[in-house]
Amino acid sequence: MKTNTRGEIREFYELLERLDEKLREIACRIAACRADQEDLLQEMRIYLWERRKELKDKTDSYILRGCYFRAKHYLNRGKSIDSRKRGNVVIVSLENVKDLGGSDQVYLSFDGFSMVEEARNMLIGEEIRERIRGQLNSKLRETFDLLTQGYSPSEIARKLNLSYEAVRLRVRRIRHLARVYLDS
Repeated sequence: MKTNTRGEIREFYELLERLDEKLREIACRIAACRADQEDLLQEMRIYLWERRKELKDKTDSYILRGCYFRAKHYLNRGKSIDSRKRGNVVIVSLENVKDLGGSDQVYLSFDGFSMVEEARNMLIGEEIRERIRGQLNSKLRETFDLLTQGYSPSEIARKLNLSYEAVRLRVRRIRHLARVYLDS
């Protein structure tokens, strides 16, 4: 396992100190929601860490432009900001970690839900998604799949070579069928 030198960490810290206010401005310009701004800020910091060696001799404006495009890309794709797999980076966001009295087991809790509950809810959501998907014809299924992958209607229109209005009508039809399924 490769360790980082103190000099490398110090250089990265200095870079963050120098650019953090600009990164915050970029996040505020891109997203209106404060939580999204914080997520984008973290995304840009991770981007800087992953590319710290490549960016060593680059100008601040070049680095900030890269951060802007990275953050904008994630927000525009509609993906979860932390959904991308990262090499050698572990992201831990635990609201509450409880130790069960001296045993080797640790009970993990996210926002008041246990990991077991979270996994169960994810499986239920996946099952419902698959059942709804099974009720769609091939055209609607194709649109539904792209929606669940995080594509926006305009991106789907380009990808499927359709008009935006055609995609909008498909999305409306999918929502209607999903509502009918969920009501039954």
